[in-house]
Formats: sequence, structure tokens, C-alpha cells
Amino acid sequence: MAATMRATRVFHGWWVAGAFSVMAFLSTGIRVAVGPFLKPMVADLGLGRASYPLVLALRLFLYGLFMPVIGALDERFGARIVTVGGVVLFGASVTGTGLVANLWPLTIVHGILVAVGLAATGHVLGSAVLSRWFVRRRATALSPLGAAAMAGMTVDVRSRCVLVLRPVATDS
Repeated sequence: MAATMRATRVFHGWWVAGAFSVMAFLSTGIRVAVGPFLKPMVADLGLGRASYPLVLALRLFLYGLFMPVIGALDERFGARIVTVGGVVLFGASVTGTGLVANLWPLTIVHGILVAVGLAATGHVLGSAVLSRWFVRRRATALSPLGAAAMAGMTVDVRSRCVLVLRPVATDS
């Protein structure tokens, strides 16, 4: 009986791969799903049309710049601390983005803090962690991570377009 239970048990690394795939799906989807928010945010904040894309360009630049820093933090403190910190920072900064009232807070919260959170929750950290968990089936474990990121780009952008751009029913 013990041999049967042991044979059907799922390797814990697959749960880690699944968790990082979900995280990559969500963070990548949020990273690229900015188009539907351009007009509403520019109008709500009273910005010029070039200001919001400038913040987005800063966020993408810093996202790439912070990836090696996140890698170094992973090596020093471990993936668990970096990932949990990244998820908390990412969630707080995305929430904080909805609370900003002008360009400078938007630049700090969305341009800088979201970039750090994205780097700590993205596919790069997931790839590093999964490469340590898997030796024999590494490519198989990494494939869903990449697929989840691409699916996040596709599904999340479409769902946000539907939510942001749908007509709102008003009482007449």
C-alpha cells in the first residue's frame, strides 16, 4: 500500500511550477493590459496624452533594469521571501495606482513600484526557481511558465478591454 501511495503522489515541484505559472499569467497580463486604461486615466488625472505613456515607458524600462536586482535578491535571501515581498508590493502598488490624483504619484507608484513588483513576480524569477527544482524534466516544467505568460497577455488584455470599454447602464 505504501508503494502504491508513493507512486501516485505528485512531485512538489509541479505545484511550484503551477503557482509560478499562475503568477506569470497574472503579472504579465497586468503588465501589458494598459491600452484600455489610456483614455480613462488621462481624463481622470487631467494629463496630456503623452504623460501616461511616458510613465508606462519608465515602468517597462525599470522592469528590465530590476530583473538582475531581483535575481541577486533571490540568491541572497531566497525565492520565498523575494516572491512574497514582490506579490505584496505588486498588489499594493497596483491598488495604489487607482488612488493617485496627479502625475508625480502615478510616476512613483505605477512607474517605479509596479516595475519592482513585476520583476519580482515575473517569469524570470519563476525560471530561476523552477531550474533549481527540476533537473530531468526542466524544459517540461519551464514550458507552462512561458505559455502562462503568453496566455496572460492574450486573455487579460481582452478581459480588461471588455470591462473598461463596455457601456455602463445608467438610470434614465
